[in-house]
This record gives sequence, structure tokens and C-alpha cells, in this order.
Amino acid sequence: MAKTEVVNTKLKFNEPKEVGAAVTLTAEGAVVDYTGSSDELILLLIGGAAATIKAGDGIQATSDLAVPFVTGKQKAVVVESGKYLFHTGENKGKIVIEGTGATVQVIQLP
Repeated sequence: MAKTEVVNTKLKFNEPKEVGAAVTLTAEGAVVDYTGSSDELILLLIGGAAATIKAGDGIQATSDLAVPFVTGKQKAVVVESGKYLFHTGENKGKIVIEGTGATVQVIQLP
């Protein structure tokens, strides 16, 4: 089965916007599109269970990032494209997240 695609909520300066619904991860994990401008940042909101942001395949990709779970709390992580972006293969231009039962929302900052 393919990884779930999490839709980015793309923000603009001075414009309120509703954040998309959280996606619950399955065993296959999820991917987040990161093909925007290099000036844009991706903010991940993760809750519900522990998750792992997989190291990308670039020169700066050194290790996975574990996001621990705390009951009743949601974690926010701004992701560095140099460490977590995939440049080749089926995940090209994407960030990969694993963690069955974790919920993920994505905000793309201007």
C-alpha cells in the first residue's frame, strides 16, 4: 500500500486560514510535499502517538528525528529540508513520516 499524502495548508502573510484536518498514519507512513520555494518552511503538528521523521537522502541527512508522544499534547516541529527532504526515488520532493496511529497536520509558512 502507498504512503498517505498529507495536504499542506499554505499560509500567506496577514491572511487567516483554517488548518486542514489531521491525517492518522497507517503502517505505510505518510509523505509531505516540500517542493515549494526554498524560502518556505514546513511546520509539522504531530500527536496521538510517537512518530519518526525519516532522514532524507541528501548530503545533510544524518539521522531520523524521533518525535515522542506525550498524552494529551501535540508536538510542533519545523523541518529542515537539507536533513529530511528526499531528492531521488519515489519520495522525491517529499518528507517521510512514520508512526502508526500518529496524527499529522502540515502548515507551510510563507
